[in-house]
Amino acid sequence: MNLRTGSRVGIGFWIILATLIAALVAGNALSAYSRNQRVDGLETINDKWVLVTTMKSALLEAAIDMRNIALQSDIRAMKKGGDRVRAQQQRYSDARNKFEAIGLSDAEKKIVSDITQLDKEIESPLLEAMSQAFAFNNDTAAKILSITIDPLHQQELIEINKLVALQQVATQHILYDTLVDEKRWMIILFLTGAAALATISIQFKYNSKR
Repeated sequence: MNLRTGSRVGIGFWIILATLIAALVAGNALSAYSRNQRVDGLETINDKWVLVTTMKSALLEAAIDMRNIALQSDIRAMKKGGDRVRAQQQRYSDARNKFEAIGLSDAEKKIVSDITQLDKEIESPLLEAMSQAFAFNNDTAAKILSITIDPLHQQELIEINKLVALQQVATQHILYDTLVDEKRWMIILFLTGAAALATISIQFKYNSKR
């Protein structure tokens, strides 16, 4: 009789142990998968953030270089300034294209669309301002910059800052979800362990009465 009781206890113990191990393995696998997904998400957000800040930097530097051209009276200095403006424009365009290629949310698509429209509106007055500057019509170039281009640049900066804010919000969501998952996993482990202990206790009490 004692042998049969011991056997039943042993079998029950190993079943519970196997269940706990299976739960741990499955939980760890799911946790690892979720963690990898979040790491990939954070890397994507970081890539987007770098590209957005590059766009902002290039836009601001191009505006400074353009304003400096309008203040120059030396043609060589003006040409160097023009080269810097074009280089910043290319830097800005490359960053925007890479940002779009990563894959955008609906909110990001809307903002990028608005930025693209502003870029088109800036093209013509920017060429005119540079043309006037190289013709030494500095007052006219400065007027185009202040009245037409600067307001458009300000609107672009507002839209770019919206993209920055979206990356910050996305990062916060991922960190929050990570904390929630960790807490959920700890609760599952606690409940599984408690259930195992309760089952063993009940089995020992049952067998002790026999």
